[in-house]
Amino acid sequence: MIISVKVNTLTAKYIFLLLLCSIVVGDSLGEELSPFKATYKIGIPNITGAEMTVTVKREDNKLLYQSKVTPAGLGKLLNIKAYSYSKIIRLGKYWLPIVYEKEVPDKNKKQLYRFDWKNYKASVLYKGQQYDLAISKNTVDENTFQLKLREDIINSLGADFEQDYTLLSDGRLKERRFVKKADQTIKTRLGTFKTIRVVRYKDEIPDQIYWLSPEHNYLPLKIVKLSDEKVKTTLTLTSLVVFDE
Repeated sequence: MIISVKVNTLTAKYIFLLLLCSIVVGDSLGEELSPFKATYKIGIPNITGAEMTVTVKREDNKLLYQSKVTPAGLGKLLNIKAYSYSKIIRLGKYWLPIVYEKEVPDKNKKQLYRFDWKNYKASVLYKGQQYDLAISKNTVDENTFQLKLREDIINSLGADFEQDYTLLSDGRLKERRFVKKADQTIKTRLGTFKTIRVVRYKDEIPDQIYWLSPEHNYLPLKIVKLSDEKVKTTLTLTSLVVFDE
């Protein structure tokens, strides 16, 4: 479990200096997590609604994470589409988002976050309102979180996994708990694979389930989003390209 710690001014300045050094020397960005392009089919039960493409690349000493949702099937009638972008750096064991942006058809719900790690605050633009939120070094956006979860699972192999994350999403900080439940074999378009099933909890109620594949460096092969403990949407991996560096 991650424990938030209050950071005094001297410690904050020290961490910020380390951050500057990491930008200069190119600190590790998680070498075990190679840049990739993954495509997921998004479905409402028994119906294909959209397709999501996730691309993660290195640019200089930063990591760029892009996610694009485009309509497919019934989704063409519902105008299901979205785009998100994160710029991320790595400091020791921490993934530090620098900027996060998300656009959806409803322009009033555009999200833009700029992270100030010197002062431990995030500048938030959401629903046309701008304000600051206090953050800790464990705060991540929705994209950065996907990388952190994979790495945390890798580091926990051979042990139980139960961990809390602080997500900045929809203009506010959200606490979510992730628990490894079981090893499970699932079938996908790419074949049959052994996975680790991890459940996400919101106020002790499961709201998402991840199936992470060791064979694919713990990338999610499938993600199910729940509402009132019933399946709301399902994301299933349909293609994967790992980039050479």
